[in-house]
Amino acid sequence: MNKLKIPEFIALFEEFKKSEDYAFRIKQSEFTVIAKEIIEETLRNEPLTNGHLTGLIQMLKADTSPESFIKYLSLNIPDKNKRESILQKKNQLGYTGYTGAGKAAIRVLSPTQLSNVKIFLKEAFKILTITQAKNLTDNFDDLNIPELKQGIYSPWLHYIKPDLFPIINNSHNDLLQWFGMDRKYSSCIDDFSELKKVTGESQLGTLDFFAFKVKLNPVASSKKHGRSESNEDLADRLLRENANEESILESFRNIYKVKKNITDERFVEERAGAYMRQAKRKALKSGKVLPSDQPSKTTVLSTDYFPKNVILYGPPGTGKTYNTINKALEILGENIDGKSRQEIKDLFDLKMKEGQIAFTTFHQSMSYEDFVEGIKPIEPEKEGDPVVYRIELGVFRILCVEASFAIAQLRDDNTTKQVLDFSILYDKFVEDIEERLLNGQQVKLETKAGGTVMVENISQQNNIIIKHHEGTRTYTVSKARLNKLQSSIADLEDLNNINNQFRAIIGGSNSSAYWSVLNAIRKIKPTGPIIRENRTYTFDEKKEVVNSLTKSDYKNINGKPFVLIIDEINRGNVSQIFGELITLIEEDKRLGKCEALEAVLPYSKEPFGVPPNLYVIGTMNTADRSVEAIDTALRRRFCFEEKSPKYDLKELEYTLSGYKASSILETINKRIEKLLDKDHTIGHSYFIFKDVQNPTKSFINSFYKNIIPLLQEYFFGDYGKIGLILGQGFVSKKEWNLNSDSFAEFEYESASEFEDRSVYKINDYRSEIDGSDKFLNAIRILMNEKIE
Repeated sequence: MNKLKIPEFIALFEEFKKSEDYAFRIKQSEFTVIAKEIIEETLRNEPLTNGHLTGLIQMLKADTSPESFIKYLSLNIPDKNKRESILQKKNQLGYTGYTGAGKAAIRVLSPTQLSNVKIFLKEAFKILTITQAKNLTDNFDDLNIPELKQGIYSPWLHYIKPDLFPIINNSHNDLLQWFGMDRKYSSCIDDFSELKKVTGESQLGTLDFFAFKVKLNPVASSKKHGRSESNEDLADRLLRENANEESILESFRNIYKVKKNITDERFVEERAGAYMRQAKRKALKSGKVLPSDQPSKTTVLSTDYFPKNVILYGPPGTGKTYNTINKALEILGENIDGKSRQEIKDLFDLKMKEGQIAFTTFHQSMSYEDFVEGIKPIEPEKEGDPVVYRIELGVFRILCVEASFAIAQLRDDNTTKQVLDFSILYDKFVEDIEERLLNGQQVKLETKAGGTVMVENISQQNNIIIKHHEGTRTYTVSKARLNKLQSSIADLEDLNNINNQFRAIIGGSNSSAYWSVLNAIRKIKPTGPIIRENRTYTFDEKKEVVNSLTKSDYKNINGKPFVLIIDEINRGNVSQIFGELITLIEEDKRLGKCEALEAVLPYSKEPFGVPPNLYVIGTMNTADRSVEAIDTALRRRFCFEEKSPKYDLKELEYTLSGYKASSILETINKRIEKLLDKDHTIGHSYFIFKDVQNPTKSFINSFYKNIIPLLQEYFFGDYGKIGLILGQGFVSKKEWNLNSDSFAEFEYESASEFEDRSVYKINDYRSEIDGSDKFLNAIRILMNEKIE
């Protein structure tokens, strides 16, 4: 924003404040309270639909008719009392909304996109600072949701927080150009906040009406005053001048304090931080790394801004797997700005080691048993022992247990500690029984009726096998069911009918056996204090705690995030691998949500739901399988983020035969897209090399080892089409001598046709003495340069 224009703006605004228009907007702005309530009540709908968003547009627009307002109010707010209250307030005020969205309806958003819109608007109610507001809108803009541009959503944000979010639509174009403002919404938040300060306004609605009513001449203004240095230009210049992060920050501070005469320290720090982030983005884009003297103060974004399920798709070499690392760390709240690639990779490896990130690759042999759970053989402890089969959890369910355990640790009550304490006592009890049985002793347990039952043995699954005296039938007492009884029953002596009361908790198991074991465990006196602080939990202990959770334990709790990365997600049989998860992973079906669902798993027979703090990132190579051909059920549950070849990277600025690598790559891809489609283009990574001093040698190797094999695969050996892409410098006709190379003597009516058929070959210059020169000459031919 051109600060030199502020005095002129203040003068114009002071004149505007004397007008009837200003007084009208002050009165009309009281509608923001009603609009906020309408939005808040609309967001209570599960699920949010395109119709609900259409209702917001129609109810909150300027001059909406009473009939239209009532119609959409009924559609958006089911509660009759709430509707009547809102309608009464609106009629008493006598004003409608004061915005125009430029669109009458929202029609095409998918369930996932609608869910993201709902999260976005709900988060807006929590925003307190300019920085939070900018982060929120930047992340929403990055989702690139169709029909939901700033002209649509900025009025909703304004009604939610009228002192923080400006309205930015076409009526503001003149004002933005006049000031030299960046139209990006997060930049407008900064600039309008400054205008609010200099005018002394409490809300941004009056600035909106000023932009609408007062006609400015942006062209004449820009010629007269010139444009101020943009954020990006300023960041780029200071990046060139300074190598150190703190020194860049200090430069920003000085610009504001000295050159721009701003004395508000908090404002200066806020703007300096904003420019610093701009510099870092510029640095990362150009492949630079900013060394830091101290930890960055950049705000870590809330994981609520990230979709729960996303697939990065694109042709090979576009950095899909590469970007999953950055995205996973951002979801975990890690600040990677300014870090080198090696530092980022080391941090990623650490998070994998800590169990917060899991990585897997789908393939044709991948199964439900590998991903969720299945019966697997366990290697015997010693030779001669029988093979044991157990239910083993797959990579997805293991991460779900870890994510759910993180939520369990946030419970206000002592249930988690009690479950862990009981687990320790159970394990000790089992150890004692095994030792006594090995010594040939009988183990008897008291029953509630005053008799006893026998412990026959301990099963391979560590369950206790109970047998009645003189009986032949055995009963299995499991640790998981005992946990449920332990948590639900305070005093075993108070039970009147253990059959009915136990059945209500754990189903139709033998109540006498369970009572006997639970009673025996409760009588154990710990030999020492149970250490809870800073203890390391085994996976089995975590699973027991998770099994003790109820649906209510997940509500309104944001546990530590966990990320599962699935590379090549389209190469597996998705329906077979995911099973019931295809429904359970939906954001509104996650545990803790209003539409939460659980399924009984086929092997363990345990109820299972997906925790809300688990994120799934997939990658998909479009050359391997078209995006349109993937499982429809999977498509509906995931957001899709395209990764296309990038031609503006600094790493592609080196030249070959006078042509930039980026131009060569773009030329090849345009021809591929013409002959095939964009899904089979070639990614920029094949043109990026560590040896920047000698790129020609690396380029030649990559060309023959990566690019030509890809083209051969794409065109199934049709060298004529490969020649149309690479030119005659790389593809040439093989010589065919009709005398020495002719076919064998044989009567075949089409033989003459094959005599005239052209056969092509790839010219490999790597083994020739002057191969590099010939290769570079072939590049010139590829780029359609006329060769003498």
